[in-house]
Amino acid sequence: MLRQAQLKHKRELYLALTTRPSLSPLAEQNRVVFRIKELTELVREVRPLRQKATEDAERLWQSVLSEIFPRPSAEFYTGWRWIQLEEVAEAIIEQPAPSQIGNSFKLSEKSILDCAFLGDL
Repeated sequence: MLRQAQLKHKRELYLALTTRPSLSPLAEQNRVVFRIKELTELVREVRPLRQKATEDAERLWQSVLSEIFPRPSAEFYTGWRWIQLEEVAEAIIEQPAPSQIGNSFKLSEKSILDCAFLGDL
């Protein structure tokens, strides 16, 4: 069995090495070469446009991020101010524990969200 497979492989290899591939007519070859050159030129023209589009998308993304997450030095919403995460953690720790009433939890009158909206943080 192995011997037959080896002979078949050798026969295929011999045919591949000794058989000349058939070539397309010269006119068809020239047409293919011309088309390849056209497409290569198109790629050269499009490459800088793609680079510019990538840069524009990056600038847009940065603009969106800066709109959503303004810098601490930037103007903020009226009545709001920047605070450190440490201040939020301290405010949460200082809050009394919620008392359980039935199946729901009731926070104290001045919850962390109240503090944030009222500007007490």
